[in-house]
Amino acid sequence: MMNDNLTHADLYKMLREEIMQNIREIGRLEVVCAVAVGSIYTWIFTQNVTPAYNLLWFIVPWIMIFCGIKILYLTFGIRRIATYLKRIEEASFGQDMNLPGWENYINQNSSRFDMVVTLLAAIFWVLSIFASIIIAIRHW
Repeated sequence: MMNDNLTHADLYKMLREEIMQNIREIGRLEVVCAVAVGSIYTWIFTQNVTPAYNLLWFIVPWIMIFCGIKILYLTFGIRRIATYLKRIEEASFGQDMNLPGWENYINQNSSRFDMVVTLLAAIFWVLSIFASIIIAIRHW
């Protein structure tokens, strides 16, 4: 049961912390994925992998797919929370253009650069997954 004494300010702080936690989790996942992929490829390339072990090549695509889906889930969670925080800000600050609230400020001042960086990150993930699948198939 939710605490009835929770104010909008408390809820705002709690949800901002959840956004920050999701951002940290995305960073950790990216590092874990890179280390796992690098370690697996290093091990496979330095071993004399026989045809019986060719399925090992498919570990990397599955790791990358899992990490990509988890990062996508966290990113959508951040956007969902940000949308709700904008509603809290609008209720608290109104339409004050001098102090619109952080989420509203970000929404109003996001640039094409932000969109391009997000798009490039998504393209990088998709291309990396496809490349790992192609490598696995070629070594099948």
